[in-house]
Amino acid sequence: MSHDVVVVLHYSGVEDTVRCVQSLAGERSSARILVVDNGSGDSIRERIEETCPGRTEHVRLTSNTGFTGGMNAGLAWAFERHARTITVLNNDTVVSPGAIDALCAVAAAGHVLVSPEVRYLDDPSSVWFGGAVLDRELALPRHLGEDEIADRFGDRSPREVELISGCCVTATASVWQQLGGFDPLYFLMFEDSDLSVRAAENGVRLLVLPEVTILHAVSASFVGPMHALGLYYYSRNGLHFLRTAVPGSLELRLRFVRRHVLPLLGRPRSQALAPWVRRSVFVATALADASLHRGGRAPRWLERFAGHRATPSEQSEPGKNG
Repeated sequence: MSHDVVVVLHYSGVEDTVRCVQSLAGERSSARILVVDNGSGDSIRERIEETCPGRTEHVRLTSNTGFTGGMNAGLAWAFERHARTITVLNNDTVVSPGAIDALCAVAAAGHVLVSPEVRYLDDPSSVWFGGAVLDRELALPRHLGEDEIADRFGDRSPREVELISGCCVTATASVWQQLGGFDPLYFLMFEDSDLSVRAAENGVRLLVLPEVTILHAVSASFVGPMHALGLYYYSRNGLHFLRTAVPGSLELRLRFVRRHVLPLLGRPRSQALAPWVRRSVFVATALADASLHRGGRAPRWLERFAGHRATPSEQSEPGKNG
């Protein structure tokens, strides 16, 4: 018997994940809820079983494989269990009643990737994602503003969009298999834009259902050591994406570096030279790795330079010296 699966990826943020699962468990949907613990080494499974006993299934990975690796592990789990549709869902979301069933129904009826309209958790009247485009003038994928959405689409009927957000995406298992899931090259950042481009190339439509909404905390994920690593992933993956999405796009990639990467460095000042040098190390490494087509998780030495500490499960793994 086929069924629907929702994959929630967890890496720290226990309270976010618990809140997300609670919203799914209270939806009265028949979809199976899978929580993928992306090597966090925390107590997420126990916390979820305390709050939502018997409602979830779990996969625990031994190391952080990024958004791409964690979601692909969830997709593989669902494939093995002959899922009809699979929804990938950020853990910092709250799902509205009926949302998952509505997304699954549309996905099952067509060759599509389908997303709800995503609104801010702390301001549900404002749209965080309702469609996205590759803005060639800016050399950057970006979400459409609410005025742009109104001008382009007008009513509340389903929107066919250029790019979709990985915050919440539903498709049949066969579509996910056709696309090969998320490209591990990215690890995190720009992987949803890449998925969108590959979907369009394979005849898969991208739809946003404005009548279906979820709420997104849009939490500050890149704080502390992750701020520096975010600079690395943003710079490297933006170049990876533009190279694959727009072949022969050297001018576009140079514009991306000039407009979106170099300004992040700021100006070197004698009183604060060390932070500028530090940021420069992350940007230089990103540019070098992009030029060599290197992807996946950031080099371990760069993580250590950022002050990022490995989880207990990663510390116990052999061969993790970067």
